[in-house]
Amino acid sequence: MAPSSVGKAEVIGAYSSEVRKLSMIIFDLVRKGLGLEEGYFGKEHKQKMIVHHFPVCPDPCSTLGMDGHCDPNLITIYQQQVMTNGKLESVAHRAVPNTTQTCTCIGTYFSPANIVVPTKLFFDLDNPPLFKPFKWDTEFFPYYANKKLVYHAALEASKIYA
Repeated sequence: MAPSSVGKAEVIGAYSSEVRKLSMIIFDLVRKGLGLEEGYFGKEHKQKMIVHHFPVCPDPCSTLGMDGHCDPNLITIYQQQVMTNGKLESVAHRAVPNTTQTCTCIGTYFSPANIVVPTKLFFDLDNPPLFKPFKWDTEFFPYYANKKLVYHAALEASKIYA
């Protein structure tokens, strides 16, 4: 099939499918690296793709691009926090325009489909759980969005204080 005859929906669908396959490989590698049982992360993750486009900007210092933030989902290829009881944390970052090139970023985000809980492998009597279980969609994400994408501030509501 010639590229011009392929519709945007088909291209995006194929890309999304391949990124999902890659994410399953990454989940499995993370699982192995953390010493978790096979299938721990499962396959029931919500997938969302967001496109950000930053045109050339003659004076990048005069604009923010995208405010600094931490991604709240299970992975954006580099992020995972509550399930590892804080062992792996989200990295603060931001996107900024530049003077010579446009930039288009396609973020694919994988979020838990169910309740998020710290994994027993990462806590014991000397290292207690740092977070209580919470529902991703109804208890965490709306709070995260309300806190203007400040991930660590949104986690405060789920922290366990001794």
